[in-house]
Amino acid sequence: MRTILLAALALIAGVLLLVCPVQAQYDYYGYDDFDSSTRARWNVHAGYVWLNGETGDDNTWIIGFEYESPLGPYEGDYGIPRNFITFGVDYYPVDTLADNTESVVPVLLGYRKYAVLSDYRIFFGIGIGTRWASDDIPELEIEDGFEFEWGINAGVNFSQDLFGMVRYLAGTNASEDGLFSLEVGYRF
Repeated sequence: MRTILLAALALIAGVLLLVCPVQAQYDYYGYDDFDSSTRARWNVHAGYVWLNGETGDDNTWIIGFEYESPLGPYEGDYGIPRNFITFGVDYYPVDTLADNTESVVPVLLGYRKYAVLSDYRIFFGIGIGTRWASDDIPELEIEDGFEFEWGINAGVNFSQDLFGMVRYLAGTNASEDGLFSLEVGYRF
């Protein structure tokens, strides 16, 4: 099942990369305030997660939402801002070896930088914040309550609103409590 899901995600990403060059992602009005790529907006994203630690199921799903706001003047290609500040909340369940399902909720404040590579608008980001867990998850060395969390991400815009990204989220012991995710999202 995992192989089929990963193959389907790779196929969708490949098709979107071929048919959605950067010229289709932006209109040519430059500083048009109504252009969705130049203003603050929300996004929702979901995807597949690989956990670092040994749990009941080493893979799970993730869903989240994020607020993204331009930081600084309009610049760069097509008059698009390159620097953004982000605030995001995610949710993912973890099946423990004790046959319990625990909830984990990371909350991160971040910085995102956009650039144009060939015909595609790409982004890179970092963030720090906190993570809440519904109970102890000893397999991942996650304790009940709030703990420090950090993350990095990279992605590509398939259109003005549709994007894909990879992320790594972890706490104070990244080799045990970290996760790698492959996600798709929509901005509105």
